[in-house]
Amino acid sequence: LEPGMSYLAIASGFLGDTTPEFQLIPVADEFAGDAADALVRVVHASPDAPSVDVGPSLDDKVDAIGDFTDLGFRDASVGAGTALPVGELTVGVAATGTEDAVATFDITTASGLRAFAVACGSLDGTGESFRLVLVVTGDGAWSAVEVMPNM
Repeated sequence: LEPGMSYLAIASGFLGDTTPEFQLIPVADEFAGDAADALVRVVHASPDAPSVDVGPSLDDKVDAIGDFTDLGFRDASVGAGTALPVGELTVGVAATGTEDAVATFDITTASGLRAFAVACGSLDGTGESFRLVLVVTGDGAWSAVEVMPNM
């Protein structure tokens, strides 16, 4: 950790003898770019999900975004964030190299948004249900909202 930086700390993994073991995943707030853009970082914190690709989804097919590809457990997309269109979006998650969505989520972005999209929970039902947590950063208190999958 670096002095003066803000971090998102995500607790994930499994307790006991199951892998991956319970751990803390620190992700630095490094958002940069035009204030008019909606910037998002994707964080893979689902311990039993394979590496994933994330992007806009139509008819349960995922059009992966370059910065959001081949993310394994504990991985986060580029630090500066990736610009997404402002407005309502359906975002899908697919196993890396495929386009079939394992889950889709409806989100709304706004100009100036800086958010972590954290995929968490258990994909196979071992623990908490699979979901997305949007953590909105800012100069003051951060906020989080849970988004359940459409499927």
